[in-house]
Amino acid sequence: MTLFRPYPFLLICLGFCGLMFFIETRNGAFLLNDFKVYYEASKAFINNGQPYGQAFGLSSGFFKYSPATLLVFAPYTVFSFETARVLHFILIATMAFFVFKGCLELSQKYAPALTRPRDVVFLSLLLLFSIVHLTRELHMGNMNLALILLSLLALKAVLAEKTLSAAALLALLFLVKPYFAILLLPLLAARKWRLLLFIAAGMVLISMLPVLLVGFETNMELHRAWIETMKSHNTGMFSEHTFSSIVSSYSGIRLAAVWQYVFIGAAGLIYGAFRFKYLAGRSVYTVHTFISDAFVLTALIPNLVITDSQHFLFSIPLIGLILKHLAEKPGYWKIAVFGILFFFYGANSNDLLGNPLSNLFDTYSTIGVANLGMVAFFFFLQHKSALFRIG
Repeated sequence: MTLFRPYPFLLICLGFCGLMFFIETRNGAFLLNDFKVYYEASKAFINNGQPYGQAFGLSSGFFKYSPATLLVFAPYTVFSFETARVLHFILIATMAFFVFKGCLELSQKYAPALTRPRDVVFLSLLLLFSIVHLTRELHMGNMNLALILLSLLALKAVLAEKTLSAAALLALLFLVKPYFAILLLPLLAARKWRLLLFIAAGMVLISMLPVLLVGFETNMELHRAWIETMKSHNTGMFSEHTFSSIVSSYSGIRLAAVWQYVFIGAAGLIYGAFRFKYLAGRSVYTVHTFISDAFVLTALIPNLVITDSQHFLFSIPLIGLILKHLAEKPGYWKIAVFGILFFFYGANSNDLLGNPLSNLFDTYSTIGVANLGMVAFFFFLQHKSALFRIG
């Protein structure tokens, strides 16, 4: 089946996930605490309870997704948690393969002339560069890989002019994690007005799905509770790697949580300034510009919003484009720069560095800084590429 090709990488990816499963179970660390939140919240929802505003397991274990997302996790509740977490781990492992494959396919659309590195090498390098963040993702049982996969499938649907499929995927993506609405920017630049209308309609329809089980009034109450939960999440948590934390780390000035909205707004304004000719319809928005814009904006999400470090998995598609450019015209200094950026982006682990050094890296927001460095490095490589210039 072509769906699971290339087979060598399928074995490498599933082999890594299988080894992770063995180590976690052997050490009594197979907990999937994030998944436990999804599972218990869905159970509360089915039993007419309140899935929002209560911690399921860990003190930070609040369910923060839209009410419609509860329907996605509801089938798990047929099983015991012990069985459900194994099924969820298998699902994450499977999605990991398709995320990496989706990055490969879109990188090929981005620059068809860039045939190196070979597919298995490309995919294996992406796995290597994401291994620390992926390990945490598998340990916690989060759904970041599902979000990346949804975004990749949606981008492929947009490029294939499959409006209804793209609208459904993006509507679900925006409802699950509203910060992915940053992908509306390249859709605006591409002037996809019909698609934008269908996305809005899709979000309304998906939001109404819980009505089938709990009725209209309860659904509205659930949405109000969801919004309140998101507000309290943004004001009650701190991330070491956002723009706000970077400012705090290097200036000593602690910015209020509201500043993340300032940075999000600034990102939108900067994007609009650089892509105004497309927004105004004065130039054709090319495929490579659409893909690179989408990948850059996705990579910036964990710098813009308060979230966990494993969300820097969102940079993996962009790292795929960097690999393509490095293979186009490699140079020792370019590889050295990428190696330094990767070390600070992808090697910050207590197991690898030890607690003192890892905590020091967190203090200086090294993942966030390196992620911004990756974005800047990509733009440099793209600007120097013989194939095209920044659109």
